[in-house]
This record gives sequence, C-alpha cells and structure tokens, in this order.
Amino acid sequence: MLRKFTRFTLVLGLLFSSFWTRPAPATVVELFANGSLSKNYLATDSWVTSLSTGIGMAVVVIPHLRIEGRYTNISSLQNQLNAAVSGVTVNLSNIKTTTTMYTLGVNIDFLSEKSPFQPYIYLGGGYVDTERSYYASLPGQTDSQYIAESPQRGLSANAGLGIRLRIAQQIALELEAYAYAEDVQTKHPLVNIYGTAGIRIFI
Repeated sequence: MLRKFTRFTLVLGLLFSSFWTRPAPATVVELFANGSLSKNYLATDSWVTSLSTGIGMAVVVIPHLRIEGRYTNISSLQNQLNAAVSGVTVNLSNIKTTTTMYTLGVNIDFLSEKSPFQPYIYLGGGYVDTERSYYASLPGQTDSQYIAESPQRGLSANAGLGIRLRIAQQIALELEAYAYAEDVQTKHPLVNIYGTAGIRIFI
C-alpha cells in the first residue's frame, strides 16, 4: 500500500513539474484589465480621491510586438477648493472629474518570450473625453449652485512603462506607470501620470 501511494505521489509530481516547466503555448490574442485607487491630501481638510479602471485586447503581430487597444476610465473627487474670482473667494465642493480614453498603440517586450519576467513599453494615441461638475457657493451663503462644465474632447498621446510577471501559462500580473497627454494639438498639452496593477490572459 505504501509503495502504491509513493508511486502515485511520484507520478503526480512529475506531471506537475512538466506542466510548469514546459514552454508557454504561442498566443495570438490577449485580454487584460487593470486599475488603481489613490487618496491625496492637499491640506488637513482638503483631499482628492482617484479611481482608474481599464480593459483592453492585444493581437500579437510578431514575437515581442503586439497591437493593443485600450479603454480607460479615470474618476476623481475633490471635497473642496477655494477659488478667487474677480476678487471674491468662491467655495467649490464635490468637484467630480471623469476622463474617458479610447487608445490604440503598440506594446513592445524587451526579453525572450520564455522569460517569466518581462519589461515592456506601450506607445499609442487616441481620443479623450473629460467632464467636470461641482457645487459653488459664495461666503455667507447657505445654498450652493450646481455647475457642470462643457465636456472637453480631443486627441491624446499615451505611453506606458511596465513589467509583466507570468504566474501561469496563460496568466500574468502587470504593473505599469501610465502617462497621457490631453490637448496634444495645442502648444501646452496637459500631461497626467499614474500607476496601475492588473492581469493579462493569454488566449
């Protein structure tokens, strides 16, 4: 009985070892999702929370190069801000900003496909849509006025620098520093940088 159990354990061990050491199968399509959450204090009574979520699909063209489409949504909430307008201080509260991006670009790996640790860069461009709303009140007033600014739309330039860690044949963890520039058609584009964590599935 002990010999049978030992033999069975040995066979399972060999199967498990071969499963994890054999080369990962070639993939053509990859699906991924990522996100981030942060809270920053601007003062003791003023803070900003930000939440980003993203999904996408990549098509492998040649080893180390894939065409990648991304959808990203970034939402932020600032509890309050005092702004001077024509010499009068206006209190802004519940400042909500939502940015939606649709981008297309290339994702380039640096190391061998067999390496479980893979640094990469992403370069792309696309379309960005930003909406902002808040409540405004003057000193001494108890009522606030709700204001929704006109949406700002335009082209964006996007770049990412990250690392991909393969934890299974078809799953990898990703950490990425991501930057996007709004109003790239102007002389002074607005550049935003943040970090994300997510997973990638190889189909």
